[in-house]
Amino acid sequence: MQVQMKRSEAEEISNKIYTPTSGKRCPFSNFEPEGKILSKEKILSEDEWKSSTKLGNPESDWVKAGLMAYLFIIAKNTSDIKGDNVFPVFFRFEKEAKKKVKKKRNCRPDKGIIKFLLQDNLIELKQKNDANDSYFHLTEKGKEEYKNLKNEYEQKLKTSDSEQS
Repeated sequence: MQVQMKRSEAEEISNKIYTPTSGKRCPFSNFEPEGKILSKEKILSEDEWKSSTKLGNPESDWVKAGLMAYLFIIAKNTSDIKGDNVFPVFFRFEKEAKKKVKKKRNCRPDKGIIKFLLQDNLIELKQKNDANDSYFHLTEKGKEEYKNLKNEYEQKLKTSDSEQS
């Protein structure tokens, strides 16, 4: 699904709600349709998403911030998304203006974050015909968690914006 923003813009917003520690990174992973990262067939497999070897838990700030990034940044800037509680399994950012910027445009959510969200029954995979039309949907438990987190992260964004002004 096409995202109406550049990856660098999404990463900037993401970094306002989560400051990476101990090597954790921005919650967007590169996706090469023909590459080894995650093929289009595998991206539609819930078992594949759960197979991540990353250690962690759904209560970590990294996982919570990832969920917020997907719902705040990706879903809100994707015209194909219908509803407040969904985000795509595959997305493509707009092209960066500067030719020197070497950011990949094809992305997917971080596999480790999705693993923990699936295992804790906060999201479920809704499969369509292909990766471009498939998405993750918040479960009832996920909606309750999101409702609580939304206020917290909106405040973080406001605080970050007012500190920069």
